[in-house]
Amino acid sequence: MNSVTPQNSIYNGYDVPTTVAVFHSEKDNIPRSETGTLGDLFGDKHIVRDAKAGSACYSPTIYREGAKRGNAGVAWLTGIVLDYDHRSVEEVQKVYQWVSGYAAAMHSSFSDMSGGPTDRCARVFLPVSRWVTPEDGKLLWSEVVSRIGVPVDEHASDPARVWYLPSCPEARISTAFITYTAGPILDPDPLIAVARTSASLQKHTAKTAEGWRDLVAGGAEKGERHGAMVKLAAHLIAKGVDPYVVLDLVRAWNLAKCSPPKPDSEVVAIVNYLAGQELTRKLKGGRRG
Repeated sequence: MNSVTPQNSIYNGYDVPTTVAVFHSEKDNIPRSETGTLGDLFGDKHIVRDAKAGSACYSPTIYREGAKRGNAGVAWLTGIVLDYDHRSVEEVQKVYQWVSGYAAAMHSSFSDMSGGPTDRCARVFLPVSRWVTPEDGKLLWSEVVSRIGVPVDEHASDPARVWYLPSCPEARISTAFITYTAGPILDPDPLIAVARTSASLQKHTAKTAEGWRDLVAGGAEKGERHGAMVKLAAHLIAKGVDPYVVLDLVRAWNLAKCSPPKPDSEVVAIVNYLAGQELTRKLKGGRRG
């Protein structure tokens, strides 16, 4: 069953409850589920090792019963991991500034400062307030990466990817760090909605007057709701309707015509995204083709 954590509660990252799959090493393909806190998972200090290969790993996943490690066996993601290799000090600080708005764990990885004091390698684990499917996890991961704005290892979006627990050579133990940030647990729904909206907007095509009447009167079933909502809200905003009015209209349409209605947080995220896109276009003096 999907786990939900209260979204408005403030947590110290160390105490955030989470469930992960753990592995004896990167060659282990039998996931073992462990539930605890981020502090239980990462601890307070790095393990001293000459090489990271062969050490314990984890992935923020819930596997189907009896499944072995691999994307096909992943049922849920309990969080996302961001992996930053060989970035500047300023870039790692930028990551930390964004992450510090949420309850999370951030630590230096094995290669941190291997190329000198400005060669930084860091990893972030952001738990989510409700588990998400692997498909939604990729959308969430991409949206978070886009918002932080620092280049990241693209392979980190792979649902079954395993990650080494914090370790480093003895020569770099004095500079290794594990930090826990305090805040709410990341709510995935608004960010996933924005990512879907961006994708749907690429497919937006003009409708005839009859087509608009059919859309408004007929509503949308599950699987069609998001695209239809994006088209309706984008049309109204493009016609100059105040975004607050658009939000009220789309909310009413969602409740009356969508089966089942989408969560209100997703409706708000869609209208916010589209209103922001329209404002950006106007500030740049852009014109539609």
